[in-house]
Amino acid sequence: GITIETYEPKPEPKPKKTLAPTERGFEQSVEVNIGLDDDATYLIVGANYTAGYRFNNYIFAGGGAGLNFLNDNGSAIIPVYANVRGYFMRTRLKPFASLSIGTDIVMYNLDNIRQSEYWAYLHLATNVGASYRLTDKVESQISLGYRCVCGGHHFITVNIGFTF
Repeated sequence: GITIETYEPKPEPKPKKTLAPTERGFEQSVEVNIGLDDDATYLIVGANYTAGYRFNNYIFAGGGAGLNFLNDNGSAIIPVYANVRGYFMRTRLKPFASLSIGTDIVMYNLDNIRQSEYWAYLHLATNVGASYRLTDKVESQISLGYRCVCGGHHFITVNIGFTF
């Protein structure tokens, strides 16, 4: 007898949904932050915007500004800074560290605008955290940071934001 074999191809597995590699180019982020100073006297709350260039999967450099408030006599702080961020992995969840250096323009006594004073201090902030890639263009991020403000206040901050 003659034997006839039939061939049925195996169905191909569904391709995994993968994200495109991180592209070089312009990148921006918005984050909100809250922090408590080292002796638990002052609270700082604010938002920052940073824009710059992503050189590759590991390095970002840019600059930014923000608006922050202290719970003293109505002080507002406008940080203006340069920022460098390093990512440690090329995965969807990326740990990072960042450093910001610049100036804090502090407006004291905003409760009585006629007697307000304006000063500039060194802005120094470091953060360590993680960024989670939501889509090809958007990442969420959370970090824990240290920030020096107003010529002597030292804050531990929590920062939450988005990069796009």
